[in-house]
Amino acid sequence: VGDDPNTPPHAAEVPYHRPHRPGRSQPPRGDTDAMKITQAVIIISEGAPMRREVRHSHGGSIDKIPPGLSGRFTHTSGYGGTPEFEAPVYVAEQESPTYSATLRLVTDGELSAYSGFASGFSAEELLWQARDFTARIAPLLPGVDVFDREYVWQRLWYAQRFFYTGRQ
Repeated sequence: VGDDPNTPPHAAEVPYHRPHRPGRSQPPRGDTDAMKITQAVIIISEGAPMRREVRHSHGGSIDKIPPGLSGRFTHTSGYGGTPEFEAPVYVAEQESPTYSATLRLVTDGELSAYSGFASGFSAEELLWQARDFTARIAPLLPGVDVFDREYVWQRLWYAQRFFYTGRQ
């Protein structure tokens, strides 16, 4: 956590700074005067407490496509089907703290880009997800034109597929 007075006291940042590699440089992509990403930071902050619950209707399950003769399946929430069984529902007795992780792409200009990264009930789990991101994917971002959205998206998407991170 930095010394910024606007940063909440419970926030944690996991920065990534590209190490200097003598003799290596990234070839310029397009306009050399473009605003470049200098680092990727994950900010973890505490949210409002919530009651945890798991139920069949949250995301549904898979079911045969009516009338079920094709052997193909779809998500039940996709066509409005109802399960033919009594699905269990689990609800916590009390509220638990929640946490969210936000990705911040810092640039060499006056602009930073923010995006939701992950959320959950464990700050430590989010911290480890942030560390995984900064170790595997963040090294691909410094030097990239921040306004080249397609290129940034490709860096994030291809890295996730190559490293099998499971993020969707």
